[in-house]
Amino acid sequence: MVRLRVLAAALGVLAVLGTAVPAQAHEEKTGGITIVHPWSRPAAQGHNGVIYLDIHNRGEADDRLVAVSTPLATKVELHRSTMEEGVHRMEAVESVVVPAGGSVALAPGGLHVMLVDLKFMLMAEETIPVTFTFERSGAITTGVAVEVRGDDHDY
Repeated sequence: MVRLRVLAAALGVLAVLGTAVPAQAHEEKTGGITIVHPWSRPAAQGHNGVIYLDIHNRGEADDRLVAVSTPLATKVELHRSTMEEGVHRMEAVESVVVPAGGSVALAPGGLHVMLVDLKFMLMAEETIPVTFTFERSGAITTGVAVEVRGDDHDY
């Protein structure tokens, strides 16, 4: 029953966004913030998933990504991956600053969005609904493309 309610909520968000987001680059804007080509990898139900994207700030003041949410994960966190003395480490971060007139990349091996305890499998060529919330610019809900990429394996 819970699975059906979560799936219905996700489908409702996708209906508002459109039925699919192509695997090519796409953008969503709010205020001075533009989210460019958010994507995820396939992942199994009950495991963790990851989202990568570029964020551009055309505004005159810094903004901060302060929250990310989706009905498809139990919890969503902002993370940073680092490599220290040959050891891969990952830590949660409270927010991500997007400088005025600048951009920030959430990419493999660095900053990223962690989807904790997926409620459903993320399958290639699907689109998942995600809301990104910024301190100044507010919320942007968009579709995140699930893509298979063979060139990266790190969070």
